[in-house]
Amino acid sequence: MTSRRDEIREVAAQIFADRGYASTSMRDLARACEIRPASLYSHFESKAQIINEVLTPFLEELLPRLRAAAAMETPGMERLSALIREMISCSSERLSAYRILFNDSKLILDEPDLHHIGKGILEATSLWVEVTNAGVEDGSIRSDISPMLLVRVMQPMVHGALDTHYDPSLGKRKRPSPEEIGELLLEVLRSGVAAPLKRRASR
Repeated sequence: MTSRRDEIREVAAQIFADRGYASTSMRDLARACEIRPASLYSHFESKAQIINEVLTPFLEELLPRLRAAAAMETPGMERLSALIREMISCSSERLSAYRILFNDSKLILDEPDLHHIGKGILEATSLWVEVTNAGVEDGSIRSDISPMLLVRVMQPMVHGALDTHYDPSLGKRKRPSPEEIGELLLEVLRSGVAAPLKRRASR
């Protein structure tokens, strides 16, 4: 049975995802939950506490999956593909949390009360960079592209793909599945950043 606290957290996650953490006040959340601000404070001390409880379970599920993808004993391009699949699969199950994490990452990193969430963001990014570097070193990813630049390009691509999955204007039948989104994104990625097979074979 869903508790009142769970209901508040779910509503807050959606509002943070839509409006942004900084633009949402506790009064806004109370209004959306149809309760008095004092009642909201009886459940949560602050916005930071709410967003911690929204994002922590997401990161606890996401990070082990990214670590496993990064630790695969395969060429970097294959590890990067696995990492992207895990990112899309996990994030599609917790879209509000993912959208908050992506849209408000800079704010989160600067917020002392969200320090452990910020650490999770930095670890996820470091795994992307690690795998991309590995691909450049083993010849499966083009060496003329900066790994950090590539990561900064790919992450918004993943976000855009997930937004397509989320877009409420699309009917359920028209909305692509996470698997379809992932494979389309990987097809685009392989055509743009994967090193030619001849170059891989020569290393």
